[in-house]
Amino acid sequence: MGCTKCRQEKIIEENKKLELVNPYTKDKRITFKSTSILDKLNNQIEHNDNIYTQKEILNEEEIKQLDEMTKLFKKNKRLIFLLKRCQSRILGMQLRKKIRFDNLRRSETMSLDKLIEKDLPLKKFQIENFFSDNPPLITNQNIQIIKSDPIIMENKVIYIGEWDTNFFQRYGRGIQIYPDGSYYKGYWENNKAEGKGEFIHSKGDKYIGNWHDNKRHGKGIYKSVNGMEYEGYWKNDKQHGQGKEIWDNGNIYIGSYSNGNKNGNGRLQMKNGCIYEGNFTDGKMNGSGVFTFPDKRVYEGEFVNNKFEGKGNYTWPNGNKYKGYFKNDKREGFGIFYFNDGRKYRGVWSEGKLEGEYDLYYPIRGIWVKKKMKEEKKEIKSNSNKEKREEEENDNDIFNQGHIFDDLDLANIGEIKKSEDNKIELIEEDEF
Repeated sequence: MGCTKCRQEKIIEENKKLELVNPYTKDKRITFKSTSILDKLNNQIEHNDNIYTQKEILNEEEIKQLDEMTKLFKKNKRLIFLLKRCQSRILGMQLRKKIRFDNLRRSETMSLDKLIEKDLPLKKFQIENFFSDNPPLITNQNIQIIKSDPIIMENKVIYIGEWDTNFFQRYGRGIQIYPDGSYYKGYWENNKAEGKGEFIHSKGDKYIGNWHDNKRHGKGIYKSVNGMEYEGYWKNDKQHGQGKEIWDNGNIYIGSYSNGNKNGNGRLQMKNGCIYEGNFTDGKMNGSGVFTFPDKRVYEGEFVNNKFEGKGNYTWPNGNKYKGYFKNDKREGFGIFYFNDGRKYRGVWSEGKLEGEYDLYYPIRGIWVKKKMKEEKKEIKSNSNKEKREEEENDNDIFNQGHIFDDLDLANIGEIKKSEDNKIELIEEDEF
């Protein structure tokens, strides 16, 4: 069978015997003295000279395809030439990788005990427990994995873990410690974080969950040092799918994410007691939804960029209600105001106030009467009953109020618009 180095030297020696001829040359003296490289591969498999047996490399269906491709290659000398060139370059690249890997291990490898003497964010027992608590990566039989001593790379990054000796890259269980004290411990494939892993930033932020191609991908938990926390699904390093987010100020969001923003249906509960349930677009309340205030006032209708806009219903705890149109959080356009005593005001609203002519419905008489705002005020002033006059004035204040949102109600509405910078990136190291 032999070692990897012996096999590579044998293949390189055999390649020297082949004449890599450009089929487009006009020199007729140059000819092929050997069969194609695929024939050589088949011969090695049949005589078991290669490290792998036929079944270990290919299944029966793949062997049939290989035979068919071999016949096609024999008929095309240019393809044979290109195949030989590719093989030569791949072997050269593999050999250079192996030399660099061996040199790196000889010059920059130290024992774990010596490494622990340095100021590292992990203790020795934490490193040992990581390898004992996490099972080895299950791979196909063509990949050979070894566990190496800790290696310090040229950029001062420290890697402790397993390597793929076929391609000389991080593969399997491994811990990578960065110069600033940040570290990743988890699974690797092709020199990148892949599968379950944990990244701890030197400032205290951390992510525990699934990775793909050095990015957060799948289910995971992110916790910020300032108290912000997200638990849910990720895609290409961004929140994507169902998730739950808790801000350090106490606001909580549970719902759908897309491309890093709140998108789709969700529920936002603010620390002041306000609750919104409905649709989000790009992190803002957009579309239909229900907004409930701490004092039980409720708006149900359409939203545009965190504001009441479009058709909606606004209800007070005492039973008063407005049905109509809104714009920029204010009543704007046609609408009807319903008092809890049965009276109704119907007309066109502007900037949250009913102006000009409107219809007033008297429930006792069961009729609609056209009114103007000035006439209504005179009628209230001429009323001899003081208590009735005060009640009418209070009602007038209710349906003529301006901005629906009080400053207190939306004390932290601005916090909804803020996006936390919670991106964690793994530094991609140059291949060695």
